[in-house]
Formats: sequence, structure tokens, C-alpha cells
Amino acid sequence: MPSDKEISYYSMWNAPLIEMKKFATVDEFLIHVDEENLTRIHNCCARSMNCDNQEKPKPRGIVCLDLGPRSTNLYSKEALELFQSDVGKNMYLVIGAEDTGCPTKIVERANALIEIPAMSASINVSCAFMACLSVYMLSQNVHL
Repeated sequence: MPSDKEISYYSMWNAPLIEMKKFATVDEFLIHVDEENLTRIHNCCARSMNCDNQEKPKPRGIVCLDLGPRSTNLYSKEALELFQSDVGKNMYLVIGAEDTGCPTKIVERANALIEIPAMSASINVSCAFMACLSVYMLSQNVHL
């Protein structure tokens, strides 16, 4: 059985290209999103006295990998366009638990929902992330 230290070392926390944050509660995550978006806008405006004449930073969106009436097929043109949009280029990708999905509070605040069509009822979270990452990376290199 691997130790906690080994699990931590070989986990996603060591992925050098992806910023990851861990939150104790859903509310803590949502507060972080609000505070970070306000800080980004404030810092941009603080650099210039005339904030209206400069391009303001776009707030980070929330994209949930979750089934729902407004979810978009991951392999659709709409999903590619989402990942190429301002929301998709600078987003929090929230992947819920295999059995319960994303928390309702986050789904309600999400800019978009993405679903992965599958023959089974659920997909392992790491496989779901890899599918999303693959489509995201392709969307950054493909012109529709």
C-alpha cells in the first residue's frame, strides 16, 4: 500500500501546468471565486486612473462537468466554442463526484454545464477530466 506521501507526490497536485486549489466547503469555493474576480478587476483599474478606456479583465467563469437540462455535449461544436470563448479560456472547471455530481450551489452559479456522453451511468473522475482536458487543448488549436 503506498504511503500518503507517495500518493501526494504522484497525484494531480504535482501537475506542473495546471493551477489547482482545494476548498473545504462549497461556500468557501464560491467566496474565493467572487473575491478573485473582484481583485482582478480592482488591480486592473488601480493601474490606470481611467479604467473605462482600457480593456477590463474578464471574470473567471465556472464550467461544471455535470448532467442537466442545460448541459452541452463535450464533443459538440458548442463545447468547442465555449472553450474558445472568454469564459472557457479562463475558467474554473468543476468536476463533481462520480455518484452525486457537482454541488447544486455551484451548478446554479455555473456559466455552462458540460456532459460526456457515455454508455454507462458514470465515468471515473480522472477519465472525465482527461476527456475535458483533451477537448480543451484541441479547442485552443482548432479554428472552427
